[in-house]
Amino acid sequence: MSRKLYKKKKEIYGKIYQTIQHPLKSVVHQKLIRQSKLKQVASKESIIRFGKREQYQPDLGRHEWIVKHCGTRGPQTFPRPFTCIIDDAKLVGSYPIPLTNSHRCPLDAIGTEDTFNLNLLFSLKSIPGEARSYLSKDSFDVDLGFLMYDYWSSGYFHWHFDNLIQLRGLEAFESTTGRRPKLIVPPDLSDWQQESLEIMGYDEDDLVRWEPPLGTVEELVVVTNQRPRPDSVRWLRQSLDITNVDQPSNSRIYVSRSDADRRRVLNEEEVMACLSQYGFDKFVPGNHTVRDQIRTMKNAEVVVGPHGAGLTNILHCPEDTNILELLPKSDPRRHFFDLANKLNLDYSCCLCDDSGTDLVVDVEALHQELQEVLDDS
Repeated sequence: MSRKLYKKKKEIYGKIYQTIQHPLKSVVHQKLIRQSKLKQVASKESIIRFGKREQYQPDLGRHEWIVKHCGTRGPQTFPRPFTCIIDDAKLVGSYPIPLTNSHRCPLDAIGTEDTFNLNLLFSLKSIPGEARSYLSKDSFDVDLGFLMYDYWSSGYFHWHFDNLIQLRGLEAFESTTGRRPKLIVPPDLSDWQQESLEIMGYDEDDLVRWEPPLGTVEELVVVTNQRPRPDSVRWLRQSLDITNVDQPSNSRIYVSRSDADRRRVLNEEEVMACLSQYGFDKFVPGNHTVRDQIRTMKNAEVVVGPHGAGLTNILHCPEDTNILELLPKSDPRRHFFDLANKLNLDYSCCLCDDSGTDLVVDVEALHQELQEVLDDS
């Protein structure tokens, strides 16, 4: 996709989003149940606390671009997390939105306002094709369930840090109650999604695939949002750990996006010529199973790669692994900076020029950054 076409598409969806944003906030968002009010609508005896109150202060170090492009972020305090049950919940939409008896949505069951907006927007978009289904009785009925499907679920990063990470609360629920909820997963659950669930101990019998657009869950388990919590990130790393496996011999990895349609490194041959001098191997995550991706990262000492889903796998790196992210100057994001901080990894970045939706790396700057990284390791 050309940069011009990508910008046009982004502009159109941006206008749609901005058009609905105010009505959503003024009308629909009044129906959102935020975490501070969640206990008031949950079944009182169902509340289970786990973990502890936690504070996170990112180490900005020499990363001035974080402040410049992403704003400052002081210490974040996370209250003690909990799980609870919403009785007689309805699920509505092609990307299901959970509703209570009073037609309000517990936001933690979805994650964030942005996810709620996108679930709603794309569910509304699908109504013409599903009109008859909306007029029929519920065909989807689960006794005890946990929602693991939203607009972002098909993305590797979001699947890990919006969906899988929530299973920490479900683990606490099951160990306390002895009850195992069904996981409500995408209707087109991919092989890699299923493999990640298998690694965490969930098989086909634990899953039920969403059948849009209407459903009922007699007891919907809700877990307070775990994504930003450092202790939950570390829990996820441990839960996806693979033991008793042979590890790759090379500990210097270049994570390539050569199989993607954007955020590719256009001068990757030059980049690999540079990296090969330092003993790096090229690794394309999309060509490998989840287990292979975990194995590759478990032995890493230095990881280099462009911003994108493949860097999700730094989750499996040992502490003090050096991470060098290749970021677009026009739109640097802090996802992997924060992830590295929470996992005690050594993070650095190299800001790159844009070419359409892709990157062009300054190879000389990469040389210099690598020398600094390797001298410090």
